[in-house]
Amino acid sequence: MPWRDGSRASSTAPAPSRSAPAKAPTRTCGCASSRNCTACAFAGCIALLTLCAFLIGLTIILLFLGETTAFRSNWSAVVSFLLGVGCFLLALLCFLAETLFATRLLDFHGLK
Repeated sequence: MPWRDGSRASSTAPAPSRSAPAKAPTRTCGCASSRNCTACAFAGCIALLTLCAFLIGLTIILLFLGETTAFRSNWSAVVSFLLGVGCFLLALLCFLAETLFATRLLDFHGLK
């Protein structure tokens, strides 16, 4: 198909050269470098901690409403508290994984 400037669009891609280096393995998080990957892990930890704080706050509100009104919130308060604690534990595990990943990137043998 000719373009306005007279050039033609190629419908086939060029054949890959046999001497081309192999591609690096792709990351599941979609980050370009390992530094960006730790930033993604850190952002995930912060998001989990924010969700944890929201759920614990919701637990306090539900318990307060249950004591001051006729609103029955026992089951929902227990569920929100357990979800909040679960988010907190997941965030701690994410921070641990991020710390282990970051220490693997550092070169401690060069300090000798």
